[in-house]
Order: sequence, then C-alpha cells, then structure tokens
Amino acid sequence: MALNTPWSGYQGLVLGGGAEVAAPVVVPAGRRPIVPALGNRFIAMFKDTPMLSTIAIVEMLGAAKILGSETFRYLEPLTLVGIYFLIMSLAAAWGTRRLEAALALPGGRHV
Repeated sequence: MALNTPWSGYQGLVLGGGAEVAAPVVVPAGRRPIVPALGNRFIAMFKDTPMLSTIAIVEMLGAAKILGSETFRYLEPLTLVGIYFLIMSLAAAWGTRRLEAALALPGGRHV
C-alpha cells in the first residue's frame, strides 16, 4: 500500500477511518493549499458583481447609475462606488495574504 496521502498514511497506521481520519489529519492537510485558490475566487467574485447589473440585478453600481440619472451628476456616485470596490478588493487581498502566511509551513516552504 502506497502511503503518499494523509488519508492512506492514517489508515496504514490502523487508526480507523471516516470522521476519525477527516478531522485531525485530512482537513488540516488540505486547508493550507486551498487558501490561495479560495482567496482568489472570493476577490474575483467581488470584482465581477458590477457585471450583474447587465441582467437587471440592481446593486451598488446600479444604484449609483440611478442616483446619477436623477441628479445628472454621475461622477460622484460612480467614483464612490469605485473607491469602495478598490478598498474591499485590497482588504480581501490583504486578508488572504495574512491567512496564507498564518498557515505557511516553517521556513517558507510551500506544499
């Protein structure tokens, strides 16, 4: 039996299977490599939300356009929405970077 995964290694030690394996071994081993992908997906979803206004879902960008059409001043609401998206994107990237650093292996090694 090849012991090249945490699951097979745990079973090779005859320590059981199922939830006893998933909680202490498999979940912590899979958490570190999945964080960058989940962080990137979260940031991409956040940046893609303005495209939803094309299919009639009114969100922040749509509300700014409505406000601009009522007052004929588009610059201020659209600028505020852009600044909000920039701040939220930078905060999400910073949080993802901090989480990656917290879960990193000692010595800067990658899995």
